[in-house]
Parts: sequence; C-alpha cells; structure tokens
Amino acid sequence: MNNFSKNIYSLPVFVLLITVLFADLVSAQVGLSRRQADKLFESGDHYHAMQSYKQLLDENPDDPELNYNVGNSLYRMQMYDQAKLYYEKALANASDSKLKNNIQYNIANCEYKSKKLKESIEGYKQVLRKNPEDADARKNLELALKQMQKQNPPPQKNDDKNQSKKDQQKDEQDKDKEDKKQDETKDQRNEDRNDQKKQSETTQGMNKKEAEKLLDALKNQDKDYQKKKIKEKVTKEQKTEKDW
Repeated sequence: MNNFSKNIYSLPVFVLLITVLFADLVSAQVGLSRRQADKLFESGDHYHAMQSYKQLLDENPDDPELNYNVGNSLYRMQMYDQAKLYYEKALANASDSKLKNNIQYNIANCEYKSKKLKESIEGYKQVLRKNPEDADARKNLELALKQMQKQNPPPQKNDDKNQSKKDQQKDEQDKDKEDKKQDETKDQRNEDRNDQKKQSETTQGMNKKEAEKLLDALKNQDKDYQKKKIKEKVTKEQKTEKDW
C-alpha cells in the first residue's frame, strides 16, 4: 500500500567509549567494521551492509544490535521472512526497552508485508501498549485493520449475500415451476383444441350422413308420391270407362 509507513528503526551502532587504561586492538577493529557496515547501509548498499554485519555476527552471534541491523538490511531488500528471523533473535537477547520496541515494530512490519494481517495487528498493539505515542505504529495499525475489514466483511453481509442467493435460487425454482405449469396449461389447451377439432369433425361427419339420409328419404317419398299419382289417374280412367 502506498500509504503504508515503510519506516524501520535502524539502530546506529556506536563504539562504546569506556574508560580503560589499555585499548583493545581487536575491539577497535570491530568498531571500525561496524561503522563501515553502517555507512554501507545508509548509502543504500544493503546487501554488502548485510554481509558486513554477518561477518561480525560470526564472532558474536547473540549480539542483539548486529542481529537487528542484519534484519534491517534484509527488510530493505524485501526479504521479510528472513528479516523476521534476525529480528526475533535480536528481541530474544535485547535488554534495552527502546530497542525491544523498535524490533517489535519491525517484526509487525514484516508480518504486514507478508500479508499476515492478524499477526501484524497484534504486533502493532504490543508496540502501542509499551509506547502509546508511537505515531508510526498507530498509523500502520489503522491501515492493517482496514485491510482486514476488506478481506473479511461483517458476518451480516455474508448472511445477506447467502439469503440473496437463496432468494435467487427460490425465484429460479418458482420460475421453473411456473414455466412447467405454463407448459402443462399449453399442452392442455392444445389437447382441448384437438378435442374440439375432433368434435367438430365428428359433428360435420354426422351432418353429412344425416343429409344423405334425408336426401334418400326425400327421393323415396317422391317415388311414393309419383306412384300414388299414377295409381289415382289409372283408377279415374277406369271409372270413367265404366260410366260409359
């Protein structure tokens, strides 16, 4: 995140001025090497600064300040998991409260950079418990909490989303039922239309037969009528002849 505070507490390593009668040549050489490592770090040459601090660690592996500065060099190279290991070792051997707080802050930064929001939030809280006025820790805590909220929305929203999904599924099921019902109704309507067509065809067929029967009946009646007329004419003629 662009607004994320990238500040890490880089501990200046000074040669302790102790009142002694005899200067230790080896200690002077170590102090010189530390100053050289510090200059490399400040110039942005974090890799060679790390190598210099590690060389010094070979002689004093539990030195909290050296472990701390190795961690700072690794952090600048975006090697957050490795940096955290050196910070934790520095924290385990540190006695100065300010140094401990700075180490804890940088560990929280490593957690955040590694996308371990829960761990980073707890780390910033620990820093603020010891130093409530730490503005960087407070700022980064707020950003980590906001990021956590984005990744984990409130349960109610999830319930609403699930409910919305259930409602959508129910609507789809109701729609399927309605479509099925409409299809059944459509089929029933088609069946009714087919029945009506059959009935119409049957009715038309009956009327035709009845018409044929009626025509035959009329023909028969006409024949009978004609026969009757002929019979009446013959009888009349016979009667006339008899009168003569």
